[in-house]
Amino acid sequence: MKFQIDHDLHIHSCISPCASYDPRQNPEAILAYGLSNDFGLLCITDHIWDQNVTTVERNPWKKRGLDVERAKSILPLPQSQKCKFLLGIEVDMDYLGNLGLSPQNYDAFDFIVLAPSHLHLKNFTRDIQTVGTSAAELKACYQKRLLQLLNMDLPFPKCGLAHFASCLQCDEGKFAVLDRFTDDEFAEVFGLAAARGLGIELNADEFPESPMEIVLRPYRIAKKMGCKFYLGSDAHQPEDFAGKKAQLQRIVEQLQLTEADKLPLVKALRANSGK
Repeated sequence: MKFQIDHDLHIHSCISPCASYDPRQNPEAILAYGLSNDFGLLCITDHIWDQNVTTVERNPWKKRGLDVERAKSILPLPQSQKCKFLLGIEVDMDYLGNLGLSPQNYDAFDFIVLAPSHLHLKNFTRDIQTVGTSAAELKACYQKRLLQLLNMDLPFPKCGLAHFASCLQCDEGKFAVLDRFTDDEFAEVFGLAAARGLGIELNADEFPESPMEIVLRPYRIAKKMGCKFYLGSDAHQPEDFAGKKAQLQRIVEQLQLTEADKLPLVKALRANSGK
């Protein structure tokens, strides 16, 4: 059976500065988006930095007070018999290798989006004194971060690897960093991801309308290595929802995914929702 476009597990809300605190991006509006697209599962994933985790000085989330309690302030989420609404978070890792969520708070969230690709956040995720913006430097940095993350003790079956191919700010082109990885290096990363049960996000924003092979290559290798996938619009404001379902459909078709390729957590939650 073809992979069904029936969920969105990466959405930002009005409590987040990345969404410009837009009051229109409230839970009721997000649920309406889900229902209008016949989705059975949604998840809010705002950025946070757990107060229990030390970090570098220039951490934008900690400076803004975006902690676990802030993320939980969006509760209670509206629910529908047709659509289950989850509370998740998006978690960064600073350049020292600190992940912004402590083990004591793993259970506070239904889904955890891990975002090691945010290399555009200078002196937070990337130390600009040691890592420049050439493809070679960024590739080495990104590869190190991915392997660090995959060797952490995390609740991987309820985690997702966000926007693998984006936010890699490179002087040599938007996707030049990806081109530096060999197939074997991608296979190492995604082999570990599959073994851990980490979901791989198909992010609507990072695929051109006619996806290039340079972008599709890591996802094809992820599929070959046995990884499972989930969908994310990465929407920040109401206008961002337009056309997302169609974009996600194109990605699924390009990768020739079936329901067997879907993240088990999504399938289990969809089954429990009665859809």
